[in-house]
Amino acid sequence: KVWWRDDALFQEAAYELLQRGRYRTMCAQDLGCVLWAFSMIQWEDGAVFEVLAVAARTQIHTLKPLDVGNIAWALGASGQLDCDTARAIAEHVLQHDMSKPSLESGGGWGATADGWVHVLNAIGRFHAELGDCWDKLKGCFEQAVFTPLCQHLHGVQQGVTSDVAQA
Repeated sequence: KVWWRDDALFQEAAYELLQRGRYRTMCAQDLGCVLWAFSMIQWEDGAVFEVLAVAARTQIHTLKPLDVGNIAWALGASGQLDCDTARAIAEHVLQHDMSKPSLESGGGWGATADGWVHVLNAIGRFHAELGDCWDKLKGCFEQAVFTPLCQHLHGVQQGVTSDVAQA
């Protein structure tokens, strides 16, 4: 367990979310942050994750790349990601071409390995159910991160090789 966990605080937050329906008034960014917090403290009550995942799916069209990464990571890390949410995340990423940085998509995480790792790692267990969508996501990852990384490493290697040859 996490040493800074305050059970009373999170019990109160869970009560507010579940019993009072506070999740209904939360924006997508808040949903992602709250999911992340509950996952970080290794919260064991799946009802909180379930309610927040449904709320996130209803707002999926408003999610910015950071929100997508937080939600995917939190649900995946807590073992609470369901196939419907995995599909919604995958389709949203593909529909909004989050493979490239842009101002409209909140800066984009597409050019960073972390954002892709969070999404692909979380939804990877549903690759069979996602089918073509999964293959397209992997292709976007290759285009956005893997190919540029390989090109960069090749350039570094060429630089090292030429430096050694000059010495």
